[in-house]
Amino acid sequence: MVFANESPFMENALEQDARQDKTLDTLLGVKTLAMIAVPLNYLESCRGVVSCVLLGREGATSHKKAFTEADQARIQHATTVLGRLIDNSVLRTLVGLS
Repeated sequence: MVFANESPFMENALEQDARQDKTLDTLLGVKTLAMIAVPLNYLESCRGVVSCVLLGREGATSHKKAFTEADQARIQHATTVLGRLIDNSVLRTLVGLS
C-alpha cells in the first residue's frame, strides 16, 4: 500500500485490530502495538519502504504503546536523507568520484 500510493502510513493499537495477521507475533512471542511505514524515494522514483514496528511482550508493561505524529515525521525525515545519500552515491559513481 505504501509503495503503491507513495504515501506514509501510521497505525496504532494494532493488537486490537482483528484484520492484523498475528501469525508472526505468535511465532516470536510478541505483540505488534504500532507501525509506521514510509516510502523510500531515490533516483526520482519510489524504490522501497522503510518501516518501524513497536513491539510488546505478553504481560509486559511497556512505556510506549503508540507512535506519534512526531515519530512519523522523524522517520520520514530520516528516509528522505537516506534517499538523498543514495542519490549522491550514485551520482559520485557516475562521474567517477568514488
